[in-house]
Amino acid sequence: MTNIDREDEMAEKKRQRVTTRTLQKKMENGEQIVQMAIYDYRSAVIADREEIDILCVSDTGGMILFGHQSTVTVTFDEVMMMAKAIDRGSKYGMRMVDMPYWSYHISPGQAVENAGRFVHEANTEVLKCEGNYNHARNIEAIVKAGVPVQGHIGITPMRIPQQGGVFAKGKTADTAKQMVDDAQAFVDAGCFSILCEVTSEEVCQY
Repeated sequence: MTNIDREDEMAEKKRQRVTTRTLQKKMENGEQIVQMAIYDYRSAVIADREEIDILCVSDTGGMILFGHQSTVTVTFDEVMMMAKAIDRGSKYGMRMVDMPYWSYHISPGQAVENAGRFVHEANTEVLKCEGNYNHARNIEAIVKAGVPVQGHIGITPMRIPQQGGVFAKGKTADTAKQMVDDAQAFVDAGCFSILCEVTSEEVCQY
């Protein structure tokens, strides 16, 4: 075994799997947290090698890999397939899965059942849920069942048809207040983090 091999082996032993506690410590220390959309096994291996903190199985993978025109038509089984591949390719990065459209919208029971499937079948550690205050009750049920959730506000791909396109949110007083209300609802539901996509810096800081 060469010195380089020994150094690589020692580095591997020092690394530990990223957890919500790891992220909390990094935030408290002012360290950067990197989250990356991952769709397949090879990408997961590379992301893990580059020490990406969160490997997110994004439902946009259904558009890139399977040709869907929007995330609304991406199926539960397609996201599950991607999630299983990412589980096989990752050792250290936190495995997150985007809950696909209509998998947590109907009721708390539906949300918990589908969340449980990702945990049981794909070894998922945390989930990400798009939405607003209307979805907080169902998200809270997932958290109470013991699965950490990241809330996703701002530009939410599932609502692009309803919103009429992709544009920055929170630029007016009304939309900024709506985003703050949505974020607070997710915090009250127990979300461990909030992803603010394509919005103003002021809203994120608030």
